[in-house]
Amino acid sequence: MRLFFSYSRSDAEVVHRLRQDLERAGHEIWLDRDDIPGGAAWRRSIGEGIAGADVVLVVVTPASVVSPNVERELTVADEQVKPLLPVLAESTMIPPSLSFLLAGVQHVDLTTQRYPEAIAELHQALAAITARRASGAGAAGGPAAAGSGGTAT
Repeated sequence: MRLFFSYSRSDAEVVHRLRQDLERAGHEIWLDRDDIPGGAAWRRSIGEGIAGADVVLVVVTPASVVSPNVERELTVADEQVKPLLPVLAESTMIPPSLSFLLAGVQHVDLTTQRYPEAIAELHQALAAITARRASGAGAAGGPAAAGSGGTAT
């Protein structure tokens, strides 16, 4: 599965760890710092990365939810009907600018469980998205919310 990572650069450590674990499981990861060559038009490259992704994985932290680039990436993904998969890396208040996009999308929570269990849950979520796509059930993320303007914990 091709995954586009939407994240804040300040969250590089958790992004790197997630990337390693997901690549080890056979997923192809699109990451701006590695997939935008020097001299490339970065907005175009990001748009192509989202268009080529099966899922947009959103690393949710206080820094990412206030990033205008993350908001743009999620808006583009939503317009392209790409499944969004929020991964809560830190307890975070979801601002109104993202609550609509993330409302009703179940998140994987790294803050309330050990990392191995969270990664197992992430793999299950990706498998569920794959199954929904194969059955033609659409791109919806599933029940429960990571949004609605509240705190994702």
